[in-house]
Amino acid sequence: MPRTGGVYTEPAGTKGTPNTTIQSAPYNAFVDDLVGDANAARPITAGGTGATNATTARTNLGLEIGVNVQAYDADLTAFANITIAANQIPYGTGAAAWATTALTPFARTVLDDADATAFRATLGLGSLATASTVNNGDWSGTDLSIANGGTGASTVAAALTNFGASAFFQTLFPAASAAAFIALVGLRTLVTSTYNLYVNTSTGNDVTNDGLTAGTPFKTISRAIRVAYELDLRTATVQINVADGLYGETLYLYGSPVWSSGPATQLAVPIKIVGNTTTPANVSITNDAAGGPVRLRSGAIVQFEGLRFVSFTSGCTAFDVQDAGSHAIVGNCNLSQFAGGNHFFSSDGGKISVISNYSIAGGAATHYHATEHSEIRVYNAPTVTITGTPAFSNFFAGVSNSLLYARSITWSGAATGQRFFVHRNGVIDTNSAGANYFPGNVAGVAQTGGVHDDYVTGRTILLAQPGYVKNDDGTIRQWGFSAFNNANTIAFPMTFPNNCFGVIATPAAAPPSTGLYASHYTAATVSNFLAHGRQFSGGAGSTVSLSSSWEAWGN
Repeated sequence: MPRTGGVYTEPAGTKGTPNTTIQSAPYNAFVDDLVGDANAARPITAGGTGATNATTARTNLGLEIGVNVQAYDADLTAFANITIAANQIPYGTGAAAWATTALTPFARTVLDDADATAFRATLGLGSLATASTVNNGDWSGTDLSIANGGTGASTVAAALTNFGASAFFQTLFPAASAAAFIALVGLRTLVTSTYNLYVNTSTGNDVTNDGLTAGTPFKTISRAIRVAYELDLRTATVQINVADGLYGETLYLYGSPVWSSGPATQLAVPIKIVGNTTTPANVSITNDAAGGPVRLRSGAIVQFEGLRFVSFTSGCTAFDVQDAGSHAIVGNCNLSQFAGGNHFFSSDGGKISVISNYSIAGGAATHYHATEHSEIRVYNAPTVTITGTPAFSNFFAGVSNSLLYARSITWSGAATGQRFFVHRNGVIDTNSAGANYFPGNVAGVAQTGGVHDDYVTGRTILLAQPGYVKNDDGTIRQWGFSAFNNANTIAFPMTFPNNCFGVIATPAAAPPSTGLYASHYTAATVSNFLAHGRQFSGGAGSTVSLSSSWEAWGN
């Protein structure tokens, strides 16, 4: 029979009466009721769980896992096993492993801070703690001493003084770049490849521009030349690129920049001045004073290309090249009027090399004029274009005690004046091109001692290195390229039959950065001479070995 409030009550009529017979039906019904009650879920009020399974039992008892009670956890078990003392806090050391560490009273003062601001306030930190950068305004107090890792100063100058820096050393610190530092120290800038400078007479400025780009050009070519001489070129070349326009200036070049490529060739020069190679007449250079547009002295070596040279002053020279080692290399230029002056003039050991086609658009006293042991050489069989029938008042080609080498030139156009004049042991070598080879309308003159190869009969020549020319008048010119050491003997390729009048030598090496080189001779005989190489610096001389070109004259 069902329980009432969890209490079992026997079914009615099941109790027996003493001394009476027990009836089977009520008895069996009672037994069945007991069996059913025993097999049913015992209510909680009867000490049961009211359930037939553990899950329902835990629910009925208010012990549902995750709702009423915590399930078993190894961390909780391990946590329960640690002993915590005052000022300690537990922390995990691994899976289901715990230990304790100190939690000081000071640490507890920052644990209750609600945000970073409160945290910094607890620690006593100011605004500098949150600054992303530290500026001068953030500093105060005395200068940090050197002993404590500072400078002991508030200025660069005072700091350098404290560090023991010299006054000169302190002058280097204002330099804002490597170039400025080099300028302060007085060093030359080392150039390892072609160094381009730009000049434009219309847009340039010699004061504010650096000349390093076409957008920041110098105004004058002379300014670019000064910059070139301040460089250490070694084997490199400074190319001065000149824009179209009229440049009224004289280009003075004395000596060579620091340069170590050896003798100049048409492919290796320290300075190259390039104008308009398509139309050279668009870039005109005219002298600003008596003398001429170009003056090379004391071993200056320069190549000119794509330029026009003109003078409006009488008696001036386009290319004035003097002194041993000076060398002008000219290609694709335009030579205009130089009344009473010269287009090409070399003297005292100077040399001019013409290496390509060029044009003549104006007259002069002379076109080629070599004197005093100098040379003018025309290479590569060029075409020379002559326009306007210019007049040459003295002669087109003149040589005195020097050499004009002018073979295989194609002359396009005509000129007036004496074709050539050669005297005083001068030599004109045209490879026997004929007496009318040079432009002009007046016959040339070869005076006694002068040699034009079309006026010589019975001449003996050794065109070699070394070599010689023996003229029919008995004069002999010999040449060579030798090392000049300390009185070493150099033999002439042939013995002078009578006399050796003298020897001139030119060092092939570029001048040193300070001082100069000199090649000279002593004790010349008809068969040899003693060669000397010297370097002079600060008034003192020392013996060096110099490869040198030399020439000797005699009969």
